[in-house]
Amino acid sequence: MNIVIAFPGFDEGSKKYSQALRLFIKKQYREAFMFPTTDEAKMEFLKMDSDDSSDSYDDDEEYWVDEDIDFKRHFYRVLAAVLKMSADIIKPAANYNDDVPAYIFNNARYYPMFKDCIGAIDGTHVRASVPLNEQAKYIGRKGYATQNIMAVCDFNMCFTFVWAGWEGTAHDTRIFNEALRRPELHFPHPTGDKYYVVDAGGRY
Repeated sequence: MNIVIAFPGFDEGSKKYSQALRLFIKKQYREAFMFPTTDEAKMEFLKMDSDDSSDSYDDDEEYWVDEDIDFKRHFYRVLAAVLKMSADIIKPAANYNDDVPAYIFNNARYYPMFKDCIGAIDGTHVRASVPLNEQAKYIGRKGYATQNIMAVCDFNMCFTFVWAGWEGTAHDTRIFNEALRRPELHFPHPTGDKYYVVDAGGRY
């Protein structure tokens, strides 16, 4: 958790450090805070986190309730830093265009027909919380506000490219073409005879 220590007041062993550490370690707590339905739900989450600890954090709970705005600011600064790390984690292997994936090579159902396939591309809709005046462009075929996320996955079941944030009404083809057009996104292009598999709905 060096990333937590890097922020002012989050020195190892401090109350803020202990709280932040529990937030990031426990998956169900991260999700409960990142996707709450109301401010009251956030407060319940903080109380749950305090109650679950084996130590006594009564004054911690009071601190977080009194300093909720300060907590949010630090939490989202840490979250932004974690997001910046994604470029070093979500990327293809250095030789992704060179070798036949082991999953393909060792499976008679797919080899040699898919020997040049390096992965799959698809879009997925994830529920989004957006201001009321912006919801129209986020409400597509799902009937509620979503963001359309484009993802690329290899045969090791690892994500090699993810682009989130697009409105739910954005078509997969538009997102894909934008990813190709913008070199700063570092889309993992296939070379030579290499290719990705996609669904028919994408029309890539």
